[in-house]
Amino acid sequence: MLTLSTVSNEAEHVYRPFRTEWFNMAILSSTSYYLCLANAALFLNQHATGITTLEYTDSIESTRYYSKCLTQVNKQLASSAEDIDGGTITTILGFICHSLATRNYEKCEMHMHGLERIISLRGGFHGLGDLLTLFASW
Repeated sequence: MLTLSTVSNEAEHVYRPFRTEWFNMAILSSTSYYLCLANAALFLNQHATGITTLEYTDSIESTRYYSKCLTQVNKQLASSAEDIDGGTITTILGFICHSLATRNYEKCEMHMHGLERIISLRGGFHGLGDLLTLFASW
């Protein structure tokens, strides 16, 4: 039986960089929150099924949250660069991390170019705030 302590114990030995920071950053916006939920559902599904792939489509619940995230990111990107909030930038950083984890370097490059463009349109790193600057630099 899968319990909260099982998931917590699993998290102690599975390398997930910036795991704690992700939870803190997930409250920045609904886009980053939905991506966090998609990741949590994906990792829970991995633990429950033993499937080790990292695709959001491996879990119905993960796919649902990921789709909500993408819909909201697309709405944000359709607005002006000044209206793109820190949560959306965080979400794009999450897309980059996921693309790297799945070794999808074409997607990673696409997200990197988009992030670079957003940061440039917003006036560079100094307009992002300390936490986002640190996270983006990583």
